[in-house]
Amino acid sequence: MEAQKASGASKPLPEIREPIFKLAWSGFPNSSDPRGGDTVLTILGGLTPDSPQGLTTFLLPPLNPPAPPDDVPQSPSEPLHSEIRRAMQESLFPLDSHTYHTPGAVQDFLLIPRASPHFSGTWDPRAILLLSDSALDPANSTRVIDAFEFPPPAFVASLMEPTTPGAADMDDPSVALNQELATALESMALSADPRSLRLPWAFWTVAGGALFKVDKDAYGRLKDVTIDDALPIRGGKAWVEDTEGQMKLMKVSCSWSL
Repeated sequence: MEAQKASGASKPLPEIREPIFKLAWSGFPNSSDPRGGDTVLTILGGLTPDSPQGLTTFLLPPLNPPAPPDDVPQSPSEPLHSEIRRAMQESLFPLDSHTYHTPGAVQDFLLIPRASPHFSGTWDPRAILLLSDSALDPANSTRVIDAFEFPPPAFVASLMEPTTPGAADMDDPSVALNQELATALESMALSADPRSLRLPWAFWTVAGGALFKVDKDAYGRLKDVTIDDALPIRGGKAWVEDTEGQMKLMKVSCSWSL
């Protein structure tokens, strides 16, 4: 009995984690296989009490199961072939992970797609907006918005669309040099954190400011300055073509500002 108590006392306690509040699974045009390539899973929540505040992302391998052999009979108790089951399990083991650290707890996030707004903006995103608690407000009643590039640079090498040189290019020294340079640039990107992006004016909250008068030449130089880390967002409006006049019968207007 004492041995059983001792063994029970040494049993590790389950790890306590907060609930997962939101998930986003992103795909990218990074594979010639119609089944797709590597993907990125973004998770809000699931942190332990001693974990730093932030948002977690995982780089997942593609689900490309081999064709099951025809000579193996299918079991009624296991309708899914073992090779397909194994491929599904392996596609859920992360290749890499990254955490977008924030001063306060992340309350929500929004992925900004590169081109298509479909799939809730998760297809080929280029940036991510994080809504988190302000570190300057002890009561946690103030929210701040931060923008970062997405996916993390450590994932970019795996998510780049593969390019294979032709046989005629293999003997060209310039092709080999370009490939070596591309490999070096990718290795440099692996050690970089996601860049913080400049938000548009609509997201700014100005608590105070000052006006300065500059001469015409200085103003011209400032006006022509371009910032590479600006978040590329263009405004717009969505609506419904209502040729039959049915919209007036609806209780909710289908008009949103983007």
